[in-house]
Amino acid sequence: MINSLKFKAAYQGKVFDVKAIDFNGEYWYPEPFKPAVELLNNNSCDLVKLEDVLLLEYTRFNELNRFDGKGIFEGHIIKLNAPKKLECQYFKVVRSQGGEWRLENKEQSRSLEFYVDFAEIVGDVFNQELLNG
Repeated sequence: MINSLKFKAAYQGKVFDVKAIDFNGEYWYPEPFKPAVELLNNNSCDLVKLEDVLLLEYTRFNELNRFDGKGIFEGHIIKLNAPKKLECQYFKVVRSQGGEWRLENKEQSRSLEFYVDFAEIVGDVFNQELLNG
C-alpha cells in the first residue's frame, strides 16, 4: 500500500491543513503561473502563493504512537515523556539529509522512530522558545 504525502502549511503565524498544492502554477489564482497552496481555513479554503508558506511534511508517526493520536509533522515541538530522565526534554522534528525523521535540539539528536512511544506534541514552528526552556 502506498501512502500519499500529507502536509500542513505555516502561514502568517498559524498552521493550516493543506488541501492541495499546485507546484506548476497552471490552474489557480492568486497569480497565473505561480505555484499555489490551497489551505483549509475553518469551513473555507484559501489560495496563497507557495512562496509565502512553509510546507511541513507528515512523518507518518502519531503522538505517543497511538492510532488515535495527533499526527506528528515536521516542525512540531515534541516533549519526550521517557522513563529515564533526559537532559533536555524538548525537541524539534526535522528531516535529516538521509531522509530519516529526527528529534533535535541544541545538545542532542535522536531518531523519532525510536522515541515515538514517548513523544507528546507541545508546539509547532511558531513555538521555538520551548527549545530553550
